[in-house]
Amino acid sequence: MYSFKRSFEALILIEGGYANHPFDKGGETAYGVTKTTAKAFGYEGEMSEMTLEQAQQIYKKGYWDKIKGDEISATSEVIAKVAFEIAVHRGVKDASVFLQKALNAFNRNEIDYKDIKEDGSIGSKTIEALKSLASKRKLEQVNHVVSTFMIVEHAYELNRFAEKDKNQEAFMFGWYLNRIKLNWETK
Repeated sequence: MYSFKRSFEALILIEGGYANHPFDKGGETAYGVTKTTAKAFGYEGEMSEMTLEQAQQIYKKGYWDKIKGDEISATSEVIAKVAFEIAVHRGVKDASVFLQKALNAFNRNEIDYKDIKEDGSIGSKTIEALKSLASKRKLEQVNHVVSTFMIVEHAYELNRFAEKDKNQEAFMFGWYLNRIKLNWETK
């Protein structure tokens, strides 16, 4: 099973350490964790002093666990990694909706399994739909079509984000291209 630890290690290669870029809407960050998120998880210190271990705990509890990373990984390590990265960057709800949309798109008009609600919360029905898809198709196909669908949705949203705020173009070679590259390399 693709572990949280491996997903986290891949993510940190992109996120890096401490940053406080004037155009970053997240403001001050440490290992990609915003100050607001850190406080929500009980971190009280200076962001420049946050440890990698503290950031790892936030990512595990705030993202991996919320997208049911262990359960997804039991069926598809690729999809777990992609969902985790999208959850970190776009939010748990978006990552969940992207997965749910993909699963609904590939159920052959409900022949393989019933549509699931695209509610942005991964629960037993989403996990069961993923398992059903994997049982009907080769895992390689499932990994490819579902992760590609999710990456395309993610890329579309990132483009829209930069279009709405031209200052965000400063990050297109960083958070945009590196994230898309990370997800494509997952395959």
